[in-house]
Amino acid sequence: MLFIFLTVYFSLYLGMNYYPLWRLTSLLGIARKWPFYVLLVLLTVSYISAHHLEATWGNGFTRAIYLAAASWKGIVMLLFFSFAALDLLRLPIKIPAKPAAIAVIIFVASLTIYAMINARQLVVREVAVTGPVDLKIAQLSDIHIGSISPDAFKKIIERTNRLGADLILITGDLVDNLNERNRAALEMIDQLDGPVYFTTGNHEGYAGVDRVIDILNKTHVTVLRNEVVDLGEIQLIGLDDSFRFQYISEQLEALDYDETKYTILMYHRPDDVAGAARNGIDLMLAGHTHNGQIFPFNFMVRLTHKYIKGIHQIEGMTLNVCVGTGLWGPPMRLGSRCEIVLINMQAE
Repeated sequence: MLFIFLTVYFSLYLGMNYYPLWRLTSLLGIARKWPFYVLLVLLTVSYISAHHLEATWGNGFTRAIYLAAASWKGIVMLLFFSFAALDLLRLPIKIPAKPAAIAVIIFVASLTIYAMINARQLVVREVAVTGPVDLKIAQLSDIHIGSISPDAFKKIIERTNRLGADLILITGDLVDNLNERNRAALEMIDQLDGPVYFTTGNHEGYAGVDRVIDILNKTHVTVLRNEVVDLGEIQLIGLDDSFRFQYISEQLEALDYDETKYTILMYHRPDDVAGAARNGIDLMLAGHTHNGQIFPFNFMVRLTHKYIKGIHQIEGMTLNVCVGTGLWGPPMRLGSRCEIVLINMQAE
């Protein structure tokens, strides 16, 4: 399975690197000799290699390498789509080669600067719902400690605490890896004020679910793994992350809970939402999609997920998809922003 994944990944990333480098050298009239292919190979293996180094050692040197490789991952995506748009534009319109290449470089450099600045902005998106009690709920999702720094996580904690929420719910992808620095950062979660509940995401699986939960069990965070918690006027259900699309339906049908009571479901992916609604869920909280994080990947995410951001009504159930409190990979956001969701529940 790992071999298949790496083969597919490197094949796709090789193509994503080759096309813009090929177009750039062609437009600028640069001959493609052996340094071109050496650079192509190095760039293709850069992100996976840097991620492994950072996850293993986690020092200042590996962090710098990781940030460079992650930044290039975002930049090459923008270059790929920009050159594709340029080539389409050059079909009906004659555009000189060198000025076109320079224009793309300036355009992508400008987008990169904006996207990196935008990625550092953390907004609070407020949502109003009705329920059995007045309650303020803060939803955090896709924080990705490892992709973001411990300092960035500390700022998320401080911003969340200022909201004065009665309940803090974290819907997965809290960490990317557990090097020594990130383990210490994860322990800072104890600084969140109020009851905190957590369900796993796919990145906990990559980092090691049991290792993540062992750390969280030493804090005041309650980890829900296919469990129900009675909170008085409401009940809370937290499900483990799964690649199976019908996982929500399968687990809810197996769980013992009161379907007549107002129920909040925490699940990492915005999947099987109709199944959640049919099983008596009133409010479902999800994340995972990042709204594509970098435009135009939001269109690609829609190929696999119908709901990729915001509030939706499905068969009497309210679904909220958080686009991510942090970010993964490239320290960039284009067409999306890091967010904390503040859900203001008002008694009916």
